[in-house]
Amino acid sequence: MARYERYATIYQDVFDSSLSWMPEVRWVWQDLLVLAGYGDTINMSRRDIAYRTKVELDVVSRAIDVLLAPDPESRSKEFEGRRLEPIDPENESAGFRLLTREMHTRQSVEERRRLKAQYQRTFRAKRRAEREVETMKVGRIVVGE
Repeated sequence: MARYERYATIYQDVFDSSLSWMPEVRWVWQDLLVLAGYGDTINMSRRDIAYRTKVELDVVSRAIDVLLAPDPESRSKEFEGRRLEPIDPENESAGFRLLTREMHTRQSVEERRRLKAQYQRTFRAKRRAEREVETMKVGRIVVGE
């Protein structure tokens, strides 16, 4: 059976979020980001999530309850600070939707652009320095070469 590697970019500001004082909730949230991959849905029940992440079912359930509830301390006022919603409100075992995925994706794209620009600046500076050395060598005879 083929396994698909999934990852999620986790930003340091998660430690400044309203979840920072609830480490178990924060850990489950980070696991959910990874399980969603590039999408915004997790098509798994609470039990499936607990099994897949190797976290006790009661810990996963408490964390999901927090993530489904309004969070007045959240910096994002979108969705009243909720981070999740059930895909089907009448059948929660159908899975969950990440409400803030677009924000996380936007941050991830911006971060990749910033890192790529930084890499290009470093690469161009290195190339420029190499060309300057070559130019200096052309103008004189270097002993030992």
